[in-house]
Amino acid sequence: NGAVTAGALAVTGATLIGGDLTVTGQSILNGAVTAGALAVTGASILKLGVTAGSLNVTGESTLNGAVTAGALNVTGASILQLGVTAGSLNVTGQSTLHGTVTAGALDVTGASILQLGVTTGTILVTGGANVNGTSVLDGAVTAGALAVTGASLLKLGVTAGSLNVTGESTLNGAVTAGALAVTGATLIGGDLTVTGQSIMNGAVTAGALAVTGASILRLGVTAGSLNVTGESTLNGAVTAGALNVTGASILQLGITTGTLLVTGGANINGTSVLDGAVTAGALAVTGASILRLGVTAGSLNVTGDSTLNGNITAGALNVTGASNFQLGLTGGSLNITGQSTLQGTVTAGALAVTGATFLRLGVTAGSLNVTGESTL
Repeated sequence: NGAVTAGALAVTGATLIGGDLTVTGQSILNGAVTAGALAVTGASILKLGVTAGSLNVTGESTLNGAVTAGALNVTGASILQLGVTAGSLNVTGQSTLHGTVTAGALDVTGASILQLGVTTGTILVTGGANVNGTSVLDGAVTAGALAVTGASLLKLGVTAGSLNVTGESTLNGAVTAGALAVTGATLIGGDLTVTGQSIMNGAVTAGALAVTGASILRLGVTAGSLNVTGESTLNGAVTAGALNVTGASILQLGITTGTLLVTGGANINGTSVLDGAVTAGALAVTGASILRLGVTAGSLNVTGDSTLNGNITAGALNVTGASNFQLGLTGGSLNITGQSTLQGTVTAGALAVTGATFLRLGVTAGSLNVTGESTL
């Protein structure tokens, strides 16, 4: 019931300590330990379980049993094998947590491995952290490097120097990462900002997605607004209310967007539906395409079957597939090599048509060359 101070303490049975317990030497506690405050400064093994108002472990320690503490501080190399429950958990040394960790606040400053799962209000990791099991992180997560390999739910937000997510994940808050790699199916309910090189192999769903580094998005992107400022390859379908691309970009499967703003060159290889105005320095479309409202481009190349319902303004327009132009064309030079129907007014410095052609409302051109069967 009083304070106990020992250079070396060996306890093999169940022990109740009502006061403070201070252990400064090497210790082995085989039974359950219950203490108001427990401080261990030497190498220690606690085998069955520890319950303490506050637990401070400064030496190398192995805790094989469940640890329950109002506050748990571990500063040496540590192994916690069965589980930890704490109001706040601070780990400053290299640590391996094999069991489930439940904490109101978890601070890890050394290299750490959490193998089964973490449930916490907030997690602060200043070193590298690996989470291998199913995890629920309700609070903000700040980490120098965060790797998550199991099914994960991150509810409030993640800020990391590098973030690797290989399992199925749901990120409800804002995600900010220098480099983000996502290989599993991922749902992002808030904003996603990626400033470094990124690889996203799974489907990405985000309210707003901003990518500023070199990026590869492989399966598909659905976003309220999508901003891509670096060199990018989008192998999957892209659906966005507004899509802004300022770097050289390749969009391979298709785009569905309200508005598309491309200040660099853009190549669209798949079937595409562009409902809004398209503004691009250079726009190349090789798949079947529908452009509904209008296109403004320095140069526009369309090699697949295309329907252009809106006005087209281009310095140079080349169309090699079967095409329908319903409202009008304005171009410095207009070359149409496939079967074409132009229902609106066509104004061009030079117009060359080599396939069967219908021009229904009018053509104004400095020069007009028609080599195929034509109806004007």
